[in-house]
Amino acid sequence: MLATASRSHFPSSISMSIFSPTKIHGFQEWDLNNRDCHPYEDEPMPYGIRPLCNPNFPTLCPQTSLPAFPNYASTHLLPLEHQFYPNISPLFGVDSLSEDKVDASMRDESLTRLLSLHRAYYDLSPVIFCKAVCLVDTFITRVKVKPKYMMCVATACYYIASKFETSKQPRPTVDSLVRLTRCGGSVADLVRMVDIVLTKLGTSTVTAVGATSATTLDFLSAFMNDAGLKCVDLPTFLVRQVENALCATNSALFRPSCLALALLLSYKQNVPPVCVNDSESSAYKSLQSIDLRDLFTMANLGKVNWADVEACSRTLFENGTLKSYSPTRSPTHPSESLWVCTTITKNNLGVDRGG
Repeated sequence: MLATASRSHFPSSISMSIFSPTKIHGFQEWDLNNRDCHPYEDEPMPYGIRPLCNPNFPTLCPQTSLPAFPNYASTHLLPLEHQFYPNISPLFGVDSLSEDKVDASMRDESLTRLLSLHRAYYDLSPVIFCKAVCLVDTFITRVKVKPKYMMCVATACYYIASKFETSKQPRPTVDSLVRLTRCGGSVADLVRMVDIVLTKLGTSTVTAVGATSATTLDFLSAFMNDAGLKCVDLPTFLVRQVENALCATNSALFRPSCLALALLLSYKQNVPPVCVNDSESSAYKSLQSIDLRDLFTMANLGKVNWADVEACSRTLFENGTLKSYSPTRSPTHPSESLWVCTTITKNNLGVDRGG
């Protein structure tokens, strides 16, 4: 089937409905009328932060660097956040044996495999992986997915998300994805799964994910911008931590804004060793100037409960998500070494061809 399948069999809805530039540019912004964007009173300063932000000790804890009435970058992301925040907590209550349905552990396993593929084979931007995870979570919370199809669903969502890559990097082909992911089906099976995902999620949902971006990475960039840090790229270790966090249900169930704040809080509480890629970057140096009080102010602006930020930070620590990334050591789990390939293998698999 791999040899006979044709790219012409790919559903026409991909190019005609979902990825039409006119639809993307014409997308309307979401409003604040959703479960994640609602007004409430600002939280009082947590007891643990007060002594760290005592104005009597300016050299140890300076006043917040945030201006009084700024045009916060993060406020533009809040109306879009719910689109990137499907409720995946019910996955913990699934009995996969009796219900023949994907549970949290199966979700995490498939996304971890997908992440290793994303890192080893493709040069797509990190936000594409975040969007793929969003599509996966949205799909498995709306549709009953049998365990044997989980990897195929994850692969299909990654393929769809890759179509929204804005750089000139080659897109993955269905042929290479089937061979690399070993998703348990043929090219034709993956094509059918892509069509199913597009049909079940609907044009508006998929287009919204592609046309906008309010992922954890976006909130990290926005928060750093709000703190007065003009950074072009996020530090490598932060990007890796976001990717790892999204592959664990117990950390991915937090709002993207909350997860971003938790990562920054964890950094301030336990600065990781400097890796070669980050040591000279302006983003890494700028991180050191962020104050805990800045984080709390941003949490209030984003209507993020500080208790949730602390809970998320603890979860990240318990999951091992905060382990530093070093270019001299593989950032992936040892089992993911199966995915390492040579340039010759890539060429043979057609990874470098456009999709």
